[in-house]
Amino acid sequence: MTAIDTARLHLRPPRSDDAAALAALMTEDVSSWMASWPHPCSEDMARQRIADAEAAMREGRGAFCVMTQRDGTVMGWLGILLSRETPRTGSLTYWLGNAFHRRGYIGEALPPFLQAATAALRLDRLEAGAQPDNAASIAVLRRIGMTFVEERMDFVPARNREEPTAFYALSCS
Repeated sequence: MTAIDTARLHLRPPRSDDAAALAALMTEDVSSWMASWPHPCSEDMARQRIADAEAAMREGRGAFCVMTQRDGTVMGWLGILLSRETPRTGSLTYWLGNAFHRRGYIGEALPPFLQAATAALRLDRLEAGAQPDNAASIAVLRRIGMTFVEERMDFVPARNREEPTAFYALSCS
């Protein structure tokens, strides 16, 4: 995945030197909305997440970006990982540090990221899950054209338990 610039943002593949910034941004509040990013998130954990993303990109199984301000300040993460069970289906994840919430950054970043990532991965379908009471994330999913599929219990590795999750999907073909 190559870098993408928007009016206010720079999206680029993650690098190991992003680990400290990503770990610092993954506060308890941010992690509480995430299925797989735990709190506390150490630099080593973030570095492993970056290494896993790099491997998935090398193998053609994913597309990942660190979202930064134009000055290079790391703001958050965007990613799509292909499903092992369903060919040509990807699972979308995204998050921002608290200081960057409610400024329209995700809405600015997702369209160009999704255009590049879905083409590179040759996706037929994109899926995403959100906690049913995460109104901001659900609004983002709807804004990018995703539709509600179902609500079900889903295992959340960040907290090592099952939690209710609302699932959304988008046809990419």
